[in-house]
Amino acid sequence: MKNKIYYFGWIGSLLTVLGGLFKIIHWPLAGILLTLGLVSLTFLFYPAALRSNYAGLGKKNTSLYVAIFITIFLETLGALFTIQHWPYGNKLVIAGILAPIVIFMPVYLYYHIKSDSQSLTNFFSILFLLAFISVMDSLLSVRISKNIVDTSFQTITATDISDYSTVKRAICYKQLLSDSIHNEEVLTLKQQSEALSSVITNIENEIITMADGNAHLVAFDKYQTIKMKDETQIPGDVIFFNDKGIDSELINKMEAFRQTVLQHFKPQSDAAIYISGLIPESNPNDRSWPQRWFKGCPVALALQELNNLQKNISLAELEALSTLCEKEMEDSVKSVVKQ
Repeated sequence: MKNKIYYFGWIGSLLTVLGGLFKIIHWPLAGILLTLGLVSLTFLFYPAALRSNYAGLGKKNTSLYVAIFITIFLETLGALFTIQHWPYGNKLVIAGILAPIVIFMPVYLYYHIKSDSQSLTNFFSILFLLAFISVMDSLLSVRISKNIVDTSFQTITATDISDYSTVKRAICYKQLLSDSIHNEEVLTLKQQSEALSSVITNIENEIITMADGNAHLVAFDKYQTIKMKDETQIPGDVIFFNDKGIDSELINKMEAFRQTVLQHFKPQSDAAIYISGLIPESNPNDRSWPQRWFKGCPVALALQELNNLQKNISLAELEALSTLCEKEMEDSVKSVVKQ
């Protein structure tokens, strides 16, 4: 029987370690290996080992062994459900954090105080182990949840620019580009908007490619299939840690676009305040807005921010175009009146 226990423990530990390694470096089968490893430890190794030890000691301290198994059960399943983004993962993690203190510790203290051979070394070792397990479970509980990931992609789909705005934008450009008075500034606005949108789309595609291996371009309905939605390192790697200077390019193009749009409005006007709220501005005394938005940001939330940024750029561009169209109409009316 003891040989089987050793094999259960070795196989379960091996599968768990391999699953954790595969999860860290994002190899396939990580979820399967972690599930097999933790389930085999929880339902095969731990019960068999506890039963063997319980029988070897003459079936004493029954409640202590029950408390140990319940605590291990909650700890292991909480970690598994949280890592795999399964339902009730957060609740199991909370139960796992409380179990050592609420379930195991009172029973252990009862038998420890009653025992003739009390050992402070064993007692402090148990306390340290419980504290370590609780900290690890707490770290798992602050990992981005599947609900947040899914909500991010639903928001991306819901924030597309409407057909009305797209058609109105096209009509305004057609009207204004045929006007020699506003031709140059409108062309500048159009070029800056398209260049900025291109930079953001390239960032989105690079993030998706690193997170999934395939760039889905603007097919938002396919974002749900991305494998590493909760990976927090990829957005920063794409925007900051490369030789392309994407963050500087993004900041510079955004600032140029901001100035081009705001020049059509009076300072502190409602329209200027609205535009300023749409287009981010870097504060020289603080971190740049890409650093605040994307460093340590999960893939799902980074894509949501980029999608919202594209939407805001289109809205700011449309506001400027509408103002220019109104000015052109006023100029046309004035010229007719003068004649």
